[in-house]
Amino acid sequence: MSVTKVSKKGQITLHKEVRDKLGIKPGDVLEEEVEQDRVVLRLSAVPSAALRGIGKRTRRKLGLEATELVRKMR
Repeated sequence: MSVTKVSKKGQITLHKEVRDKLGIKPGDVLEEEVEQDRVVLRLSAVPSAALRGIGKRTRRKLGLEATELVRKMR
């Protein structure tokens, strides 16, 4: 078992051995779920390519610049 530390931004690093064993590559999407006192991560069924550019369609539809869109979403 490996141990990892949570950064100030709430980020974690998956050790290389774990990534290699599960075939996780940069850009892959992971789903997270809480089960009792555990956090379970699993590869998402949604490929990351399907999410690429999703904001462009919304931005065009609303006629907003990216920074305006982010401000409104917050």
